[in-house]
Amino acid sequence: MARSSLSPLGALIAEIRDERMRVVSGPSPADPAARSWRWPVSLALHAALIVVLVAPPLFRSDATRSAPATTVTLAAAAPPLVRPAAPAPRPPVKPVRLGGDVKKPTKLKHVDPVYPASAAAAKAHGTVTLECVVSPQGRVTGVKVVSGVPLLDAAAVDAVRQWVFTPTLRHSVAVPVILTVAVQFGREDPPAHAARVASEM
Repeated sequence: MARSSLSPLGALIAEIRDERMRVVSGPSPADPAARSWRWPVSLALHAALIVVLVAPPLFRSDATRSAPATTVTLAAAAPPLVRPAAPAPRPPVKPVRLGGDVKKPTKLKHVDPVYPASAAAAKAHGTVTLECVVSPQGRVTGVKVVSGVPLLDAAAVDAVRQWVFTPTLRHSVAVPVILTVAVQFGREDPPAHAARVASEM
């Protein structure tokens, strides 16, 4: 095989092999000076071959050992915050009427109506019947005139709005209740608080 077709490394190896053959066979009798330089040249070529073949793997091994290991840690994605749904509002409880297991509440606070001056001048008298709604806490939250005397209705409504009752229970649960009350105004010349409650139904 021609040396021109070999790679540089192959050509170097071939040159070393030829040189070794020449060294082993010894110089020709016609060339006595060959002994003085061929052997050092052969050693130099061997050393170059060792450097070419051994050094690159060593460099690669050192680079591999010296390179610090890189660890990529992926942070776990935080789960999305899920807010608890707000509880649905309870539907309002409709007021119940007295009867059955719904007992009449007890009045804790009573306020007499004030006899209006205009009613006193007109000597108005009579009974004002009201329908009121009492909350589960016992407060009067609504008042409606069922029948009455025009000059006395407002005084009766103002007084009943200030009344307070015990909570009305239904199956051991406080519920709003509807009460019907009658406020009576007498014929006599009234003092400041002449009206009285005739009944609560």
